[in-house]
Amino acid sequence: MSALPCGRAEADLVRLVTEDDDAELAEHAAGCPFCAVEADALRERWRLVRRAAVTPVPTPPGLVDRVLGAVRGGPPVVLDQEGGRLTVSGRAVLAVSRRLAVDLAEGFDLRVRGAAVEDDGRLQVLVAARYGTAAVEAADALRSRLADELVARLGPAAPVVDVHLIDIE
Repeated sequence: MSALPCGRAEADLVRLVTEDDDAELAEHAAGCPFCAVEADALRERWRLVRRAAVTPVPTPPGLVDRVLGAVRGGPPVVLDQEGGRLTVSGRAVLAVSRRLAVDLAEGFDLRVRGAAVEDDGRLQVLVAARYGTAAVEAADALRSRLADELVARLGPAAPVVDVHLIDIE
């Protein structure tokens, strides 16, 4: 922030408006034509910020389920193997899937931003692409490779994989 013609910094006035703990600056701002105008404008902007801060914002549909899915993973996976069956927790499947997605994404110039298992058991992987990358093709190639790798590890119990391109970096 820059200095006003009187020499006071705009940042000082922002602090005065938001914290109001500097009596000397408050006295100066009340008598200075430059600071008074700027402080009034800042107070109006800050009033709008305060009003927005107390306005309730509804939770987007499905957000809670997606967050919980990212934490708890999906349903357990049962693997038939020699000597019996192995049950793998949804959290373990998610952890393995996420780690594998991160490792594979590097080869496609993608970065994994998140992964979650939906209630229907589908693995949702959110990725960002580096600028200049053929992003859609890279995301599709990651989806295909990740799905193949999960089938190799989990067999028919592997989750269906969806890869969503959410950002370009």
